[in-house]
Amino acid sequence: MEFQPLIHPGIHRTHPDIGQQDILEVWRNAIVSAPVVNNQETRQVWLTLGFDGQGRLMELASIHDQSRLWLVFHAMTPPSPKTLREFLATGRD
Repeated sequence: MEFQPLIHPGIHRTHPDIGQQDILEVWRNAIVSAPVVNNQETRQVWLTLGFDGQGRLMELASIHDQSRLWLVFHAMTPPSPKTLREFLATGRD
């Protein structure tokens, strides 16, 4: 069985053009994913870039708990310039 993250329902409310299937496609077909360096967060946030089934480049933000369950709480297309700079400047992979 393929692992699937939980998807926060607020994503579709704020971005009605992004469906659950779009997020799952980006998750499964990620180009790059890396933790965000932030000393103020108690949980480590991960940023992911990938393409959905419509060919749109999308950014996801997610967290995981002790049992390694993932929650995607943010999705945006196109990705923000800040996210693109983060990945391009540091060469994360």
